[in-house]
Amino acid sequence: MAAKWWPSTLFVLLAVFNNKHVSSDGLPPTCDSEVYCYGDLLHVVQTAGIFPDSKTFVDMSMLREPRHILDDFEHLLAENNGNLTKQQVQTFVDANFKSDLELEDWVPPDFTPFPSFLKDVTDEDMRTFAWNVIAIWPKLTRRIKQTVSEHPSRHSIIYLPNGIVVPGGRFRESYYWDTYWIIKGLLASEMHTTARGLLDNFVHLIKTYGFIPNGGRVYFTRRSQPPLFTSMSMEYFKYTGNITWVRRNIEFMEKEVLSWQSQMIKVGKHMLARYLPKSTGPRAESYKEDYTLAMRFPERERDRVYVDLKACAESGWDFSSRWFYGGAGGNLSQLHTGRTLPVDLNAYLGKCYHDLAHFYSVLGNPIKQNYWNVEYDKMKYAIYDVFWNETDGTWYDFDLKQNVHRRQFFPSNLAPLWAGIHHDGSVHDFVYDYLQRSGIFDYLGGTPASTQQTGEQWDYPNAWAPLQDIIITALRRGNQKSREMAARLARLWVTANAIGFKNSGELFEKYDALVPGRYGGGGEYIVQAGFGWTNGLALDLITKYFTRTN
Repeated sequence: MAAKWWPSTLFVLLAVFNNKHVSSDGLPPTCDSEVYCYGDLLHVVQTAGIFPDSKTFVDMSMLREPRHILDDFEHLLAENNGNLTKQQVQTFVDANFKSDLELEDWVPPDFTPFPSFLKDVTDEDMRTFAWNVIAIWPKLTRRIKQTVSEHPSRHSIIYLPNGIVVPGGRFRESYYWDTYWIIKGLLASEMHTTARGLLDNFVHLIKTYGFIPNGGRVYFTRRSQPPLFTSMSMEYFKYTGNITWVRRNIEFMEKEVLSWQSQMIKVGKHMLARYLPKSTGPRAESYKEDYTLAMRFPERERDRVYVDLKACAESGWDFSSRWFYGGAGGNLSQLHTGRTLPVDLNAYLGKCYHDLAHFYSVLGNPIKQNYWNVEYDKMKYAIYDVFWNETDGTWYDFDLKQNVHRRQFFPSNLAPLWAGIHHDGSVHDFVYDYLQRSGIFDYLGGTPASTQQTGEQWDYPNAWAPLQDIIITALRRGNQKSREMAARLARLWVTANAIGFKNSGELFEKYDALVPGRYGGGGEYIVQAGFGWTNGLALDLITKYFTRTN
């Protein structure tokens, strides 16, 4: 039965979206929890709109065992012939769920407000800004309460053995790709033990699930995020030289990479990866939004819509014209994430192969070293053969349906250079000229996520920390003029962060590329302050571009 709303919206009618464990296409639900991922209770609560943010409900803890709560809810439905008022739904939730039972504040024992690099920051204002950013870490660090370990079914958060760093704002759990830039900032802040704890948490997740989920909630456990665990491990190893940790955990780095390889598809003569997690139903944390969108499609297409929505979330780019097909701009009704072969995902994996080969070299295992070197060489050639556009002098995502490049600017186009994967030295000149022609060097508030304004948060004019790192690192690997531009863009980005902090006392998840320091907008929720990866990249760039040793 399709969902129906009375014009007065006084009643919520029971509309079972999908009370089965699998869809008609054989896809499993978002996770196995009948409270947090599928079923009558989730559907009724989320479509009733008792919270302005769909994430609120699925981040609440249960006050009793889930089976008792589900039984009581079914009785409530039966007593009311499936018709519940919004107030009845609210009353039921209030009686059975509560927020803020999962986490406790935690100051990492290796936190220091004055890491040694501060004395080398030559500009006094920038030194003060860096000190303020460092002071944010204890505001973002948490420990998961032991009660979560004792009663895991009552919580959507996944118990992790070590402290976590949350991004900030509405995000009260750890996230996969955010952690790469958080770790870079922690290492700059001399918080090596905290950084190692985050890596060990990921090892715990790989042991549990066979891969690293999108984030630390059960509703993320059938999708991942950009594969950066090996890169995080490499950053940690470069800072600490802790070969014992590498030896103990190399098998889990490899296992995570193999989980991505197992999902690759053949494109010509190459095996390449795309974002396409397979589960049915709306994202739990955006349930109402996804359900509403899917209902605009014929029933036979809805599983595809849900998979594409989750694939966007898996990419980290939720949402962007990068995944839209159907003309300039576009909107979510034109979303076809699975049709896109992403250049950045394959560059991240290529870097994984290279890093694994390096680790095995250090560990004295020539057989494994050679294996991953061969995988790296194959990926290096594939990235050139499939993604490189000779005419434009850059890499592009690839349209699997039309077998053509998607010739639009996104910072992710430069991910092969970020990863150190390129076919010859002249690439740097081509890419520099491409960026110059595209006007990318003209923005004062950061490089925008695209040049298309759609209202989505991963589009113009929003600028994001991870995308700045891709552009800056790519240029930093080049010739003299490229390195000079990398320094200029790094200084502009950190200065924009500092301006925003001076005006608001906050760092944000995204900024406006047009106005230095102004926070960005668009997307499914209001801009969030905090913010883990912004803090981490700012500190990393300050150590590279604002100290007397650089």
